[in-house]
Amino acid sequence: MARRALAQRQQPDAQLSWATPRCHIFAAGYSTPKPNVLSRGLVVLLHLPEGGGAPSQSPLSPLVRGVQQLLIGPAEGASPDDGAPLALAVLDLTPLCPDPAAAAAALDAEGASAALTKSIGKPVARALEKLTAGVSDVTLVAAGGCAQLAVKLLRAGDLEHGIKAGALSRLLLLQPRLPAACVN
Repeated sequence: MARRALAQRQQPDAQLSWATPRCHIFAAGYSTPKPNVLSRGLVVLLHLPEGGGAPSQSPLSPLVRGVQQLLIGPAEGASPDDGAPLALAVLDLTPLCPDPAAAAAALDAEGASAALTKSIGKPVARALEKLTAGVSDVTLVAAGGCAQLAVKLLRAGDLEHGIKAGALSRLLLLQPRLPAACVN
């Protein structure tokens, strides 16, 4: 029996929910891009805000200006086919760790464990696997503590739902916060 069905049978009155990452797609066109058009490029950004922030502000607010500059158009004199991505997918990990103050500790715990954990690693790996299925040119971008999660997903075996060989064309780490185990 499935885990969710078993839990609902044991606690019929409880509101059960499992935390899963949210995916926000920013496209350069007028609508969501079709899967067969994404061959030009897809950029996937792992996003989990660490530290304090304004509670009324959306966790994606700091990213809007950069996304707009990336997708609206190429710089003057550049060809439209110079490698600009057609879409940007922001994999928002805040449902997995809703407390921004505890996000750094949760990412460090994920980085310290030998295998992918159920709290962050496995849900992110499943979401990436579904998001990048059938897309040929994928760039994964991770900043801060998410960098160690990205490295761990690349090092994970096939049995652990890690990132499959050849699924990514580039990995971009911005201001990475990596533990010594990842570096050495």
